[in-house]
Amino acid sequence: FSSFSMRLVSPLLFGIASSPSNISPSLSRPISRAVFITMAAAASSGPSAIAATMEIDSEYPGTAVERMNNARARAKSLTTELNGDWEDARRSVLWAGGLKDLPTASPGAGYTGHSFNDWNHCDLTTMLSEEAMNENRGQVDGIAYGNQLGNGIKVASETELGPGGSWSTCLRGCNREPP
Repeated sequence: FSSFSMRLVSPLLFGIASSPSNISPSLSRPISRAVFITMAAAASSGPSAIAATMEIDSEYPGTAVERMNNARARAKSLTTELNGDWEDARRSVLWAGGLKDLPTASPGAGYTGHSFNDWNHCDLTTMLSEEAMNENRGQVDGIAYGNQLGNGIKVASETELGPGGSWSTCLRGCNREPP
């Protein structure tokens, strides 16, 4: 696992400390702008009401913040797993981000063989489940207009990190504001 790879993976994927000078500082910022939203779910009223809180990032409200924080904790726990064979290190990074290693799945059906394995898919995002079905719709040049990843995100995402899903995303366009 090269130091160049760690500079990309650390700040973008997990928001850890330093950031290369060519990466926007907003991409490695801590989630300090997050707010708490309380949602009440009650079958009728009274003691049967259940209150749940979900942390929402006010700048990027589609982020699965709990999942992202758990991924960051997993990433920080990696030590010797990042030394040695690349495929083993890559599987550790996938695990930290909440993705399964599915190198033989079809694209769009959970395929993660590209994740952290090429020049472009060197980032990972955590998203709320309802965001997984979004498509590019021309927002990022060079990415398929109707890139249908939702079902693949659901298949490839481990559930242990919290609600939502994870996906290995493209660095293409990350130098723009907004990314």
